[in-house]
Amino acid sequence: MKNNHFKNPYILGGLVIIFIAGLIVFFFQQSFLTIDGDLTYHLATSQSFVREGGVTLWENWDSLPLGRPHLYPPLVHLLLAVPVYLGIAFLTTIKLFSGLGIIFGLLLSWFGVTKLFGARAGFFYLGLVTSFVIFIKLLGVTVPASLVLMLSPFLIVLTKRDNILPPILLLTLLLYTHMIFPWLVIGAFFIWALCNRQYFQKTLRIILVAVCLYLPWLIHIASNLEYLRYFGPNYGQNIAVTATYTTNLSIFFLFVVSLSILFNDWKKNIINTDISYFLALVIVSLPIAYFEYSRYWYSIGIWPMMVVIIYTLARIPRRRPSSIIFSTLFILTLIISFNVKIQAGEFSFSRTHHLLLEASLPQSPNYIGNYTSAHFNQANLEIADYIRKNTPSDAVIQSYAHLLDKEEYFDHRLYILPQLFVALSDRVMGNLRSPEMNWQEGIEIEQAGIVLLNTDQLDDFKNTNFQLVFKTKEGLAVLINNHPAPLTLPDAQVVMPLYLAWSLLALVFGYLAYHIRRSIISSI
Repeated sequence: MKNNHFKNPYILGGLVIIFIAGLIVFFFQQSFLTIDGDLTYHLATSQSFVREGGVTLWENWDSLPLGRPHLYPPLVHLLLAVPVYLGIAFLTTIKLFSGLGIIFGLLLSWFGVTKLFGARAGFFYLGLVTSFVIFIKLLGVTVPASLVLMLSPFLIVLTKRDNILPPILLLTLLLYTHMIFPWLVIGAFFIWALCNRQYFQKTLRIILVAVCLYLPWLIHIASNLEYLRYFGPNYGQNIAVTATYTTNLSIFFLFVVSLSILFNDWKKNIINTDISYFLALVIVSLPIAYFEYSRYWYSIGIWPMMVVIIYTLARIPRRRPSSIIFSTLFILTLIISFNVKIQAGEFSFSRTHHLLLEASLPQSPNYIGNYTSAHFNQANLEIADYIRKNTPSDAVIQSYAHLLDKEEYFDHRLYILPQLFVALSDRVMGNLRSPEMNWQEGIEIEQAGIVLLNTDQLDDFKNTNFQLVFKTKEGLAVLINNHPAPLTLPDAQVVMPLYLAWSLLALVFGYLAYHIRRSIISSI
């Protein structure tokens, strides 16, 4: 930004919000960590990249003895492999990954929204997104998917400039960041081009070239669709048992009001057509609500709704009755939001506060925004440290534990707990992931070097070669087998060495950073 941008009160206000949000995230980060599997999966995959020396097409750190195809696009794992390679502590790496994911997500999306709709809209944007604390927490958990969303406004910004290469490279990076969200972004980007016909041909070329550059990984995914949980034989039943449907009623109500105002502007032909991208994203991402309801209402669906709301607020003429009413509703939503939750046919209502209030007000244990931190407690960190120091580097972790603290693991999610210790101790696990657990045979118990149990399962291991080394108050028992039966890990199939992948990424990131910076400072 040029120096005169710092004289803009909305720019200064935005910087203050991000600074305060950053302090809250890092000082209260224990509340932002969850064992839902994302963070530990990404770290464990990055560790395998470092062990094997490059990007792999096969995961030989889980679902043993056969392993499974590595289908997740590798860009984020390559970035995480840097601190792993440098020997930075694994928990520190997770915290940096999660915390910086939140801060960079807020910062980059603020730049993009400000560029498209002005500094006033950008300031309102930061105020609204930080009011929805579950959205902020999910930013730090589903980092790859969130970064795809947060960077997507720059597709429009860069497409409007003369050089076609930057938007091609950006869209290619987005495709190599997440498996699903980039395709929804592409759908909304295409609809934006239909509403901005002067960029239609250019947008088609951008999409076509980026998809061609992504084609090798896309073919790899298409060749192994049976390993995606969405194609699993029991996916529907699993959703029915485990899904929780939570909707932020306050933000949804503001969005509906915004639509009525925008419809009136559209009839008068006084609408900024760039808002069509965000309206389209609300619609094209609706199928996610079936597969991953929370990803829609906490992420890809609610985010464009919030952008539509702040765009509407920023452009309503001041001092009119409609502006006063809408602004009042907006301020109330910043302070407190109301949510409805449906689980197993039962309805319940709750409220959430702004991030600042979340950090300062005491919350009850069942508060909707609280992810349990029991999994990253001191006992589990000591267990991981013991495993790392007292077991061979190729020791296999196998878990039969179905419960930890208040969290119950269904059969298709039994891998979640051992994955925590895989990531924190740089080991491998035998537990099968979903959906291959429906057809693949796991390891024999004698091949496991570390076994995780609930304390009520200990009697089954009394007369075995396993030695009890830990028993926690959360009900977790850890046993060690000092002489496990041999197990050969499958070949990981390295397709690109780390040094080459890092070199390519450095060149692309540097080139894109230069062009994004130019686009930001040109006219905010």
